[in-house]
Amino acid sequence: MTRFVMVPCAAVALALFFSPALSASQATRADAGMAALQNFYNTSTGLFNTPAGWWQDANALETTIDFSVRRNTSLYASDIATTFNNNNSQNFLNDYYDDEGWWAITWIKAYDFTGNTQYLNAAKTIFADMAGGWDSTTCNGGIWWSKDKTYKNAIANELFLTIAARLHNRTPGDGGLGSYLDWAQREWAWFSASGMINSSNLINDGLTSACQNNGQTTWSYNQGVILGGLTDLYKATGDTSLLTEAQTLASASMTSPALVNANGILVEPCEATGCGNDGVEFKGPYVRNLYYLYTADQDSAKHNFLLTNANSIWANDRDANDQFGLHWAGPFDTPDGARQNTALDAINGVIGATSYTPVNAPGTSTFAIVAQTTGTYKLTFHFTTSSSSATRTVLVNSVPVATDFAFSGTTATLAVSLVAGQNQIEVARIADNGNRNALQLASMDAIPAGQSFALFEAEDAASNVGVESTNPGYTGSGYRCCWASNGQYVTFSIEVKHPGAVQLIFHYAAAAGNASREIFVNGIPVNANLAFPNTSSWSNWSFVSLNANLQQGINSVTVIYDSSAGSTNFLNLDNVQVLY
Repeated sequence: MTRFVMVPCAAVALALFFSPALSASQATRADAGMAALQNFYNTSTGLFNTPAGWWQDANALETTIDFSVRRNTSLYASDIATTFNNNNSQNFLNDYYDDEGWWAITWIKAYDFTGNTQYLNAAKTIFADMAGGWDSTTCNGGIWWSKDKTYKNAIANELFLTIAARLHNRTPGDGGLGSYLDWAQREWAWFSASGMINSSNLINDGLTSACQNNGQTTWSYNQGVILGGLTDLYKATGDTSLLTEAQTLASASMTSPALVNANGILVEPCEATGCGNDGVEFKGPYVRNLYYLYTADQDSAKHNFLLTNANSIWANDRDANDQFGLHWAGPFDTPDGARQNTALDAINGVIGATSYTPVNAPGTSTFAIVAQTTGTYKLTFHFTTSSSSATRTVLVNSVPVATDFAFSGTTATLAVSLVAGQNQIEVARIADNGNRNALQLASMDAIPAGQSFALFEAEDAASNVGVESTNPGYTGSGYRCCWASNGQYVTFSIEVKHPGAVQLIFHYAAAAGNASREIFVNGIPVNANLAFPNTSSWSNWSFVSLNANLQQGINSVTVIYDSSAGSTNFLNLDNVQVLY
C-alpha cells in the first residue's frame, strides 16, 4: 500500500501534493549531466570536445542554454560569450548551409537568454547567407545542402524554416515580400510538396537529382527539427493546421519501429552498425524539438516519451562520472561532448518530472488528507495506463463515491465531499465493479473546489544552498538544508498563464528556533522579514503563507537570508505552492 500524507496549511483549507521521491530528481540529474558536459568545454577555444566538431559545438552550446533556462541559472552563461568571441571572425559561415543553421538557432536562443542583440544580429547575418542558397530552378525551390549545389536535403531546409519563423517572431514589423515570415511560409509550401515526407509520415534524408524522395535513412534529427519550425510558424500565424501537421509527424516518429524500440526508447538507425562522428548527435535535435512542440500542445504522450527516455539514459547509459553514451537503452559505450549534450537534451525536457509508482491489479492506493473545513474538494490524480484507459473504484472514508471511475490520459479529476479533519481516499481495483486494465498511479492532489495550485520543489530551484534528504516528511527528492548565512538564497521560477493575486505557501522545517527570511518577487521585496515559526524537530514540517501578485509568464520568487533585514536562524525549505 502506498500512502501519501497530506497536511493542511493553517491559512487555507489546502491539501498538499506528495509524490514518490526519486533516487535523484530530474533537475539533479540535469545538473550532473551539465557538469559533465562542461568538462568537455575548452574555454580557450570556446568549443566542446565533439567528434564531428563545428556543427556539434553549436548543438552543445544550445543544450547549455536550454539547461540554463530550465534551471534558471547563470552558472554556465559565460560559455555563450566565450564561444561567440572566439569564433565569430567568419560570422559562423562556412560551405554548408546546415552547419550555419545550427549556429543561427543557437544564437537566437542566446539572445532570448541574455537579451544581447549581437547574438540576434549574428543569427540574421547567418540567415541572409542561407537565403542565398535558395534555388527555384532545381526542384522548384528549397535551399541547397552546401554551396557546391549538389544536393537538396531535409535538414538544411528544416533549419531554414525554423530560423525564418523564429526571426519573424523576434522582429517587430516583419512582413511582406522578402520578410522572414515570407521566407518561412515559402519554405514550408515547398517542403510539404517536395515529397521528402513519405507515406509513413517520416522524413527521408533528401531528394534525388530527379527531385524525388531518395528513400534514404529517416534520421531522427530530420523528424525533430521540422517540429520546431512548424511550432514557430504556428505561433507566427495562428494557423492551427501547422500545429496539427507537427503533431502528426511527431506521433509517427514516436511510434515508428525504425526509430523506437519495443520499450519506447529512441534508437538511431545507425546504432547497430556504428553512427560515425555525425550520427551520435542526431537524437538531441529530435528530443529538443519534441519538447518544444510539447510546450505548445501539452500532449502527455510527448512528455511520457521524453520521461521514458530520460529515465533510461540515467539507468542504462551512464558511467560513474555521469557521462552519457550513444545507446539510451544501454549499454554505455564511450563519452564525448556530442553524446553528452544529446542525452542531456532528453533530461532537460523533463526537469521537474516525477517517476511513477506501479499500482496494478489487484491493488489499492490510499491517500490521507486532513481538511481544515467540511466542503467540496477537487481530487486530481496523476497517472499513466498501459491502454487507452483504466477504471477503478474510488472510496472516501470507506464509502464508494465512484465505482467505475475512468483514468484516461495522464490526469483525472473527481469532486468529492470531505469532512473537517482526517479523511482517507482509496483507489481500488475491484473486479465486481468492472474495474479493468493496469494503472500506474503517481500522486494525487486535493484542493477546495474553485481553486487551483501548483507546487515547485526547492531542490529544483536556483540556489547556492545545499540539498539534503535526511529528515522524512519532505516532497520530491529533498530540500534545501541548513542555511543561515548572508546571501544564501533559493529562487523559484514560477510560470503563470494569467496575472493576478496568488498565495505563496512555503513548506519548511525550523528546529533551531524561530527563523525568518526576506522574500522577493520579480526582484521586488514583498516581505522584509517573513517569520518561519519553530517546528521543534527537523522531521516536523509546517507551512507559512504570503500573498503576492504575479505577472503573466515567468516569475521569480526568492527566499534569501539577509541579517540587515532581520533574517535569523537555520531553515530547511522543501517547496513553495502557488494557490490561485
